[in-house]
Formats: sequence, structure tokens, C-alpha cells
Amino acid sequence: MKNAICDRFATDFGVRYEPAEVLAAAGAKQVIFNAIATRAGERLIPCSLELGGKDAMIVCADANLARAAKAAAWGAMFNSGQTCVSVERVYVVVDVYDEFVDLVTREISRLRHGIER
Repeated sequence: MKNAICDRFATDFGVRYEPAEVLAAAGAKQVIFNAIATRAGERLIPCSLELGGKDAMIVCADANLARAAKAAAWGAMFNSGQTCVSVERVYVVVDVYDEFVDLVTREISRLRHGIER
């Protein structure tokens, strides 16, 4: 699959690669995102736009809580949280909130800084 990774410096709003099968963009102004989404729609190809941060995670009552806790810890701490898709907020259904917090606390407490030797 051919991808066109677009950025704010790309010409023609980052949509200059005609054979691309997927368009993706991050770190651009809204007008550029609109142009990329429009172009993808005209060509009926997938489009992935990173529109800002403040990425939320939602945990439903029927979720696998152990798996969700691992995902929340990993998503928040990956690359020290310095990535545009890090988990920054978690919304948890009240029925499972306490159990989820306990599981996340355990996951986070296992983390260590640096490389194990």
C-alpha cells in the first residue's frame, strides 16, 4: 500500500502523491486538514488526521478491565507521554471505576525508569 504522509510543509496541502492509497496528516492547520479530507473523499481513499491531542480513552462496564488497565498505563506512559496520541484522559463507567483505578495503579507501580540490567 502506498502512503502519503503529509505535513504542514508539503505542497498542495500535502496531497501531491497521486498514487497514494491512504492520506495521513499531523501537526497542520485546520484548513490543511479540511483540504486533505476533501481530497481523500474525492478519491474514495482512507484518511487519518491527527487533529490535536487530549486523547481520551473510554472504559465501558463490560470491558476486560485488566486489559484496559494495561492499555491505559501503556498509552499514557509510552515515550514518557510525549506523543500526539498518548492517553491523557480516561472516562470510566462508574460501576467499574474503583476496580479499574486499582488495576491501573498496580500497572503503573510496576513501571521502572530506564533499562533493566
